[in-house]
Amino acid sequence: MHKEFRLRTNSLGKSRVLNFIVPIRHPDTVKDKEHQQDCLSQLFRSFDNQNCNAWKVYIACNTEQKLPELPKNFHVVYVNIRPSNHEVASLTREEMFVAIRHDKGSRIAAAMDCVEDDELVMVVDDDDLLHENLVSFITDKVEQKFFYVEKGYFWESGTKRLGKIDNIHKFCGSTLILPKNAYAMFNENELNSLGMVNHDYGIAEIGSHHLIFKRFKVEEGHWLAVPFRAVIYRVQHTNASLTRFSANSRLSSKTGSVLYRLLSIAKGIKRGLRGDPRGGIGIFPMTQRLRRAFFGKN
Repeated sequence: MHKEFRLRTNSLGKSRVLNFIVPIRHPDTVKDKEHQQDCLSQLFRSFDNQNCNAWKVYIACNTEQKLPELPKNFHVVYVNIRPSNHEVASLTREEMFVAIRHDKGSRIAAAMDCVEDDELVMVVDDDDLLHENLVSFITDKVEQKFFYVEKGYFWESGTKRLGKIDNIHKFCGSTLILPKNAYAMFNENELNSLGMVNHDYGIAEIGSHHLIFKRFKVEEGHWLAVPFRAVIYRVQHTNASLTRFSANSRLSSKTGSVLYRLLSIAKGIKRGLRGDPRGGIGIFPMTQRLRRAFFGKN
């Protein structure tokens, strides 16, 4: 049960609500549907476990998508988007990312149409988890518009260990909170100022958290870091992006890419999560307190 709701308002007297956007890719591209259902159930409990109820959830998915039972404040936005072709073997790395950004961005955009222009949104991947204090922290900062989760955890389903990870916003998509109209897609003046004659950039920016984070620079004072580890980033399962990318022969150590380095980190964390001492620093057991903070009481 939620704690008593505390109405938070900004200088205009408008109450602040955090809108979670959950894009779910086409069912035909999901290899392990049972595991996906487990992830969704845990994510939904993570939302429902927030210690303040100033939030809503919008799920963007195809009509064929099976969903767990939805708690209060959940809304489903059905889309008719064909399966992404990002796993086609002939694609280059850049072509693969373009396909992913377009698919994900299109789903997110459909859900964001349900949100007021000046309301806060946070895209959350369907296999991640959020700390119970996140909404209360965000809604208490009534004059702040841009937030990012700088620190979090790695976790592999079924294991009893966590890995601390800093700078998680550089590779986890569930880390940015900002007004909907900060995205160029929902701000025609901004889109035009960027020299875009169509919405291709707008969709790409929504589908890739790197672009919006780069456009509103940290050093210019736009972003406030959440001061606690607020996200669990689930790794090394069949449906995970890093798992799919690691199987792609085009992603080799010769590329020197950030993605390849992240794959290496994930593999090291995975060893640690399974009890291998070679897993590195920052691996520790998941306590009951942490489990309740991210998973709720169930």
